[in-house]
Amino acid sequence: MNHPGSLTAVRACLVVFSAFLAAAGLDGSAADEGSTTTSVSVSRKFAMNIPAQPLARALQAYSGVTGIETLYDSAIAHERRSTAVVGTFTAFEALQLLLEGTRLSARSIAQDAVTIEQVQASAALAMAPPPEKSANRFYFGVIQAGLERALCDDEQVRPGRYRAVLKFSIATDGQIRQPSLVGTTGDERRDRIIARKLDGVSLGVPPPADLQQPIMIAILPQPSGAARTCARSH
Repeated sequence: MNHPGSLTAVRACLVVFSAFLAAAGLDGSAADEGSTTTSVSVSRKFAMNIPAQPLARALQAYSGVTGIETLYDSAIAHERRSTAVVGTFTAFEALQLLLEGTRLSARSIAQDAVTIEQVQASAALAMAPPPEKSANRFYFGVIQAGLERALCDDEQVRPGRYRAVLKFSIATDGQIRQPSLVGTTGDERRDRIIARKLDGVSLGVPPPADLQQPIMIAILPQPSGAARTCARSH
């Protein structure tokens, strides 16, 4: 369900990702006036019958068919309409067609979740993420640990009960710089606390030289009964 000014999504835990997985920065990829998706590649085919309609409703229908959740600031869907998607497609193909002409693009953040963003620059279409490098895989763990240290000690911002997408850079000394929220958690006070707590956090390890930035992270609600993200911090 969408709420104005909020991010739409469901389930999961703390997901860390970056341009390494999805393409550089927040900028999407597009060809001419259309939009494309990045790093959303699923071999399974789905029978689609989604008519052209207000974009928010189309994305909800897409998620219902594919099981892939869409995360976006509802403001970007306002007054936008989807392209009809009728036929048999992979999840990637269907989302690419659905967003055609919207000047929006999608980025994969997990096996079953994507973010929808405004297109600001052209980029090559990426059907799948580039080969992972061990240094970057290790550093994603460093980032997650740093975020947990920063957020888990404060009940107001402890991950597990809210959803947010954050954007930040990491300086050469390993400090988080210019953290901001893409959309809102639904609580402006909590938004400010999160940004304040992350600003200047030291990860203790410099980022790999080839780590593409800015970094984005998604903090998603945990389902009832799931292991708590912050459990080991207390």
